[in-house]
Amino acid sequence: MMRRDTIWRTGVGLLGFLLFVMSPATAQPTVDGDLTDPQYTDIGTKQNSNDSFGGGTDVQKIVSYSDDVNDVLHIGIVGTMSTSNTNGIGLWLNILGPGAPDGRSAGDPLAVSGGGHYISGNGGANPNFSAAFDVDAMYAFNTGGGTSNIFVDAANVIGGSPSAGFVGSMDQSGTSATGTGPGGATITFATDNSGGTDTGIELAIPFAEFGASSDMFVQAFAVAVSSSAFFSDETVPGDFTGSGQPGFDASFDTFSGGPYFTTETQLPVELAAFDALADGRMAVLTWSTLSETNNDRFVIEHAAPGAGFAPAGSVEGNGTTTQRSAYRFTLADLEPGTHRFRLRQYDIDGASELSEAISLNIGVDGLTVSGAAPHPVKGESAVNISVERVSPVRVELFNLLGQRVRTLFDGTLTPGRVLDVEIDATQLPSGTYFLRTTADAGSDVQRVTIVR
Repeated sequence: MMRRDTIWRTGVGLLGFLLFVMSPATAQPTVDGDLTDPQYTDIGTKQNSNDSFGGGTDVQKIVSYSDDVNDVLHIGIVGTMSTSNTNGIGLWLNILGPGAPDGRSAGDPLAVSGGGHYISGNGGANPNFSAAFDVDAMYAFNTGGGTSNIFVDAANVIGGSPSAGFVGSMDQSGTSATGTGPGGATITFATDNSGGTDTGIELAIPFAEFGASSDMFVQAFAVAVSSSAFFSDETVPGDFTGSGQPGFDASFDTFSGGPYFTTETQLPVELAAFDALADGRMAVLTWSTLSETNNDRFVIEHAAPGAGFAPAGSVEGNGTTTQRSAYRFTLADLEPGTHRFRLRQYDIDGASELSEAISLNIGVDGLTVSGAAPHPVKGESAVNISVERVSPVRVELFNLLGQRVRTLFDGTLTPGRVLDVEIDATQLPSGTYFLRTTADAGSDVQRVTIVR
């Protein structure tokens, strides 16, 4: 989703406004093994009561969220791991779409030399386990039969040179840790192994780990598996009905009871853009979707300055469509200050999902500054500025160190004129910047993200 935060302060110096806006513009799930974060969507659930190797290790559900602002895939497995043996949990991912990486095809052997836990196929003794879908990356989680740490191993099977290795370890109480994945990116992970309803393994994986981008899709599969690559009948999704366990060299591409992978989940989620612009004392909200499935309606939730969120109105959805859809909603007579907005989308069956919140400044004494659009800035963008009385106006762009990068405008603005200030980012490095507008009425500060 596109995100925009506008923060208004009067008479705040550069150091002051940096302190105000250094908090993240986009809320992300906290990597702590608690999978109740509102950003998550369930993409796969357990379809039977199988108990893998007799209990202790359990997989129940897969959740995911794609942060297209920071290019990070958040994915979690609701479940537990035994602390008395070396059984663990495997997670397989497939990235697909135009330009997607090319991994191992369905039915191809997946074992990778040098991988930990089951990934190496028990040192090559059981190398022929295979998936029912194309696989680009594999992960292994286990306690090693101990009670203190959980270990993370990973493999990328993209292209002609698969790579694997130990990523790192974490405790069982939700403390986040980091390690380097086989693709070279820094992966953040945590596990809450308490066996709660929505606790388990949580990962934050940069898209760059797979060479992915935000217009691609992800599929996933989770399974309880031993360190010797002996696979259990406990999978998400899938309903293994064969006698005994899938065992060594399990071929999930041939088993009945599939599919043994989730449906495609877009990177990012279907809400493509959500923006707010000020028009005097009115907020104009616009958003769009790339596609919709059983979409009944959007409820717009509004938080006035210093207040909590409350419903402000609703807009009917378009049901099921593969076409891009655009929406608009306005709120009038807003008090000066920073207002927050979010969307609660309801399916026809009553299920709902909540978007992240965006912020909008309603100017004081007649200064109105729109958010930068388009945003994030990939080349050129612009903000619109208007005043209610004649005023000198100065627009400056600062970097994270508080250094002024450019002065974009320095002149006088009169009522009735909308100043279109261009932001040319073609020669600027990627990163976070701050756009400060100063007028007689006060100051407006916005976070601007520049990407390449």
